[in-house]
Amino acid sequence: MLKPIGNRVIIEKKEQEQTTKSGI
Repeated sequence: MLKPIGNRVIIEKKEQEQTTKSGI
């Protein structure tokens, strides 16, 4: 939790991957 910005970027990447998989 020292770098919330970094964690947020990782979460966004994971969400994008899930969305892409669901879209396919």
